[in-house]
Amino acid sequence: MKIFKFNFFITRIIILSVIISCTKKQERVQNPAERKETFSFMREGNAWKYQFRIANRVYVGTYRIMERKNNHYKIEQNFDPIFQFPAITSHWYADQHSFSMNSLGPGYHTHYDLIQIDKQPGEYWEYRLPGPEIKEGEFLSGVLSYILLEKNSSIHLGKNVYHDVIKIRQSASSHLRFYLDYYISMRYGLVKVEGNGFEWVANELFYSPITIQLVDRNF
Repeated sequence: MKIFKFNFFITRIIILSVIISCTKKQERVQNPAERKETFSFMREGNAWKYQFRIANRVYVGTYRIMERKNNHYKIEQNFDPIFQFPAITSHWYADQHSFSMNSLGPGYHTHYDLIQIDKQPGEYWEYRLPGPEIKEGEFLSGVLSYILLEKNSSIHLGKNVYHDVIKIRQSASSHLRFYLDYYISMRYGLVKVEGNGFEWVANELFYSPITIQLVDRNF
């Protein structure tokens, strides 16, 4: 029986790579009301349901904000049992200037920014991951890069149209064929991810297209 290991970095999504360690970053402190104006979707109780398409397989998973402490948000994740990705709890981060779906949680100053609000199209930011750079390994390593591709663009998903979308591309120096394009609505959060992911099957590395699409939300 083949066992699939899925690695999505957004979450540890939004899940296409498992980051085994983080770099340090100084948090910014601001008025909570200002934070909500920047990322209004970051509120306790908000939940998102996504459909994951990997090669010829389809899965469903949900994310829910359970509680907030300072700028850190405790996230409950639940997926189809066949997905072989157990329900776990992780943390997201948001302040007035940045948003991250990968954080160590309260008590740490570590998070990878998926959005940096002051960046303009064409600008990028990077994080160097500790440890040796593995050219074709199971985990992302080396330099993790983000580039802002578009701002205030529109995207159609089913019957919904989102007009306030930021498009960001993530790549990694350790996996040159890997990339993910994130489409994030400033009002509703992550609405779509597409790109070229990777997975391990019987100890062999394969690259394949991946699409993650919002199918439901409770706000």
